[in-house]
Amino acid sequence: MSVPPVARSARTPDDEGGHRRAPRARWLPQPLLSLVLLLVWTLAFDRATPGVLASGVVLAVAVPLGTARFWPEYPARVRYGAALAFLATFLWDVLVANVRVAALVLGPRRRLRPAFFVVPLELEHPFVTALLAAVVSLTPGTVSADYDPATRALLVHGLDVVDPAADAARIKARYERALLRVFALDGATGAPSPPRP
Repeated sequence: MSVPPVARSARTPDDEGGHRRAPRARWLPQPLLSLVLLLVWTLAFDRATPGVLASGVVLAVAVPLGTARFWPEYPARVRYGAALAFLATFLWDVLVANVRVAALVLGPRRRLRPAFFVVPLELEHPFVTALLAAVVSLTPGTVSADYDPATRALLVHGLDVVDPAADAARIKARYERALLRVFALDGATGAPSPPRP
């Protein structure tokens, strides 16, 4: 799956697409990734000895630094209430989809109606677009297959597709609009939406 290219040459607070650049720490450009790497490294050895922790810290610093130029810029604003609501929706959808996919797989194969369908997107922000594609892929029964930045269209494969238009509308309603609210983005331009009165 391809994701929108990320402009890296601009050094101004806003890049050419109007995406505000959030400041990053020099040695920890991806703090969350560093923390996850350190935890996974420690769990892999099943002990927290000084040697394991030291090598984990080196890994947690080196990997984000080595891959920093490949990471998209994050949106400047996050609405945490909307983020929690989106997380609850996503976890519920994953639970329901697991049950539905299990029933489809265990049932007669003739019931399956796999198909590709296109989801036209409003958002333009590279990070949020990639996040939406990941959310679709993490939901059992659907996989993000491709993204066309020219038309802002996400190609999705569904395990059981009865109405492609309805499935596309569901992704837009439950995920895309929710992410636009989470990151306070204007879908037409990818720029921060004006503050509410």
